[in-house]
Amino acid sequence: MRGSLFFVFLLLVGIGAFRYQPWKDDWEMVRAMFGKGRHHSLVGEWEVVKTIAVNNQQGFVARDNVQKGSFKFTQEGTVNLDLVHPDTETSATGKYVVDGTTVAMRDLQTTGDTSEQIKSGINMNLAWTGSDDVIAMDKTEAIYLHRRKAGSPLATFMQMGLRKDEKADGGAAAGELRGVIGETKRAAQESDDVANNN
Repeated sequence: MRGSLFFVFLLLVGIGAFRYQPWKDDWEMVRAMFGKGRHHSLVGEWEVVKTIAVNNQQGFVARDNVQKGSFKFTQEGTVNLDLVHPDTETSATGKYVVDGTTVAMRDLQTTGDTSEQIKSGINMNLAWTGSDDVIAMDKTEAIYLHRRKAGSPLATFMQMGLRKDEKADGGAAAGELRGVIGETKRAAQESDDVANNN
């Protein structure tokens, strides 16, 4: 009797594993079930993808007048916040500490447009949705962040003046290349015609 119960238990575990395949997301579902969510490094530049305001008067990012924003967390424990408004920009610098799934930003000093004050101390819970995607939440707002990929310095330099939807060569290289190939083919055809006529 005991052996058959053990067999049924293993069968159910196997079916559950086959159904949910927890290894595909590095066992994140199992970690979450035991209250141990994934922890990734916050170091890097993050852009605000989306915000949800719970209380629009108290949130510092999820406001109607914030067009875009970015966070930069350094290895040394400093944080830089940049929020772009229709006519101005608000920036803040301070320090941060990560404790598990919570980030505490302290000693934030607002610069730029000081009419949009940022509190000097902010605690936010982190919900990782991938190594480069995180949702930072507190009682007033949820901020969806995506880590900017650091490209090679040469590529960054070459693309510095480009708009987001513009090609590096303005799309001219392909046309020029077709022109060179076409001219080469025409020249080869003309030389064949001359050789055949003689």
